[in-house]
Amino acid sequence: MHRFFVNNYDLKDKTALIEGSDVRHIKNVMRLKEKDRVKLFDGKGFECLAEIVRFEKNRVVLSIIEENIINRESPLNITVAQAYLKDNKMDTIIRHLNELGVKAWFPFFSERTVPKISEDKIKKKIARWEKIAIESLKQCERNIPIEIKKPVKFQELFEIEKDNDLKIVFWECEKTLCDTINKNKKIKKILLIIGPEGGFSKNEIELCKKNSFLSLSLGPRILKADTATISACSIVQHLFGDM
Repeated sequence: MHRFFVNNYDLKDKTALIEGSDVRHIKNVMRLKEKDRVKLFDGKGFECLAEIVRFEKNRVVLSIIEENIINRESPLNITVAQAYLKDNKMDTIIRHLNELGVKAWFPFFSERTVPKISEDKIKKKIARWEKIAIESLKQCERNIPIEIKKPVKFQELFEIEKDNDLKIVFWECEKTLCDTINKNKKIKKILLIIGPEGGFSKNEIELCKKNSFLSLSLGPRILKADTATISACSIVQHLFGDM
């Protein structure tokens, strides 16, 4: 069944509105009609079954048939800190991490980060990433999107994310994650740091170690930065019971 994001709904009156680009998609692409049923979600955990009542110029009016609070969130609270990557690789990473159930994500700028971005562009990027996160919820049936945080400098990571059960920085020169980590089911809050295309410097790794990070690799082969991010999250989820 088709799923749509809604900002406007009223549980008391049992009504909801679909607005924005989804309206054209419903009318012209999906060709849905009055009395067709869809699922709606608000990005905060609310999900409902609804029926199309009528089409207006810039919106679709629906009647809420059944509302539910459905928890499809991961039992692990994983935050991913990602060194800023060039091109549109960040868009793809957000989409995939959202599907996996990662709780929060923020980019950072390290010694070997290639892109240099102005404050105005960062604001536009964040808005774009938040939209991508909401869009990907339609497919994966998660109801709460990944939290997109403002980019920071590498050194600021250690001040922002202090309260974690496990902290890992990934570096190709270390022992592998699977050979090192004990499957401790009590670990729930995890911070993962992934480097840029050029990798971390030794100074950055030493700084991570001084701040209680485990420095580990993902295996004998060198992965591209965006591949490493998805692989790291999937392996950690498997090790601690979410896959």
